[in-house]
Amino acid sequence: MSQTPAPTLDMTAVTPAADVREADRALRRLASIELWERFSYYILTGLLALYLAAPVAEGGAGWAPEDALRFYGFYLACITIAPFFGGLVSDRWLGGASALFAGAWMMLAGHGLLGLAGLQAGVSIAFYTGLALVALGNGLFKPNISVLVGRLPHDSQSARDAAFGTFWMFINIGGLLATMGGGLLAQRLSWHWAFGAAGLGMVIALALMALFHRRVIAPYATVPERRRDARSPVDWAFLTPVGIILAIIILFGVAYYQVFGALSLFTDSRVDRLIFGFEVPTVWFLSLNPFFMLMLVPLISRGWRYGRGIGHDWPTTRKLAAGFVLVAASFVLMLGAIVQAQSGLASPLWIVGAILVLTLAELMTGPIALAAVSRLSPAPVANIAMGGYSAAIGIGGLLSGQVGALAMKDGMLAVFGAIAGGAMLVAAALHLARARLQRLGI
Repeated sequence: MSQTPAPTLDMTAVTPAADVREADRALRRLASIELWERFSYYILTGLLALYLAAPVAEGGAGWAPEDALRFYGFYLACITIAPFFGGLVSDRWLGGASALFAGAWMMLAGHGLLGLAGLQAGVSIAFYTGLALVALGNGLFKPNISVLVGRLPHDSQSARDAAFGTFWMFINIGGLLATMGGGLLAQRLSWHWAFGAAGLGMVIALALMALFHRRVIAPYATVPERRRDARSPVDWAFLTPVGIILAIIILFGVAYYQVFGALSLFTDSRVDRLIFGFEVPTVWFLSLNPFFMLMLVPLISRGWRYGRGIGHDWPTTRKLAAGFVLVAASFVLMLGAIVQAQSGLASPLWIVGAILVLTLAELMTGPIALAAVSRLSPAPVANIAMGGYSAAIGIGGLLSGQVGALAMKDGMLAVFGAIAGGAMLVAAALHLARARLQRLGI
């Protein structure tokens, strides 16, 4: 059965010429918008579990760690499942450009409320309302910005992977600025200042959106037809390979978000963070992930863009399998920290090494899966498919909160060991099924 062309290959719906140099410029502009939106996002997600578990005397919510992790996982699910419904609204009613701007304004309002709510300890109606607005705004914004990247005129699969790798790098620049700046503001000033800084990120993102709207956003964002019979027919065979990819991303999310949840709380209390008399903020360890990503992406992505370097010609299945092998290796290093902490504070080098390896795993998993969803999804349902990708991450986040709470209750050694073993099983399954998966286009 023939596959309906992916939006990036069907360029009849957009006006710019399929020029590689222009595509690179458009990619950088879209990525700069995403950088500041993700700056806001990662301040919130990086600090949320720590804020909820912090004592009231320190301006936090004073929740038990288990409750903080459960709520954190629940909120991750909400904020990342929302793009599925946002993609549906975009494809059927609003259109890409309108949805993008509406989502950005909602997130700005939400972060503003969170900044005001942070003036007092504990949680309030304003705090929950701010969280809801950020989640709803993310639902409209996230699938559309990813679809715009997918619609740029890529001339090969490796070029598409490289483009999403570059996009991922800008996301991590935002994450690095967020964890470094947000962590310092929370430690030195207050949670209020940290949450308020997230609102500043959305102001910058909106300014860039207005600046680049005519040259980048409007040409690549198509307004959906209102009549169903006027829409292009959809070959629903794409659901099988995309569904497999989304299931893989759910499993990756369960492991990956332990860094922001259980491992973050472990680092806060069981790792030696005193370096030359300076106590390193816990959230700074989270900044290692985007820092390492910035070091690695230019080395790998540039080679892939021009068909060079290790892995540039690997099929998607092989890259995903390699990613899960690296997930297992990362959790083995985390186990080393947990064992050492049984007799005192653990060395921070365990955490640094674990996050470095997990970053390599993310690079072989996240942008590769995102590029595959873009390539396999027909144009009429592109936003919905991108929303499905985000929803898969959200389900992984929800499950990660439950797994993290289990680790805090029953012991991190056993739970993290099970994650390491499970990752190796996933890698083995991908390897054994590689021929069948490649026939599906994965």
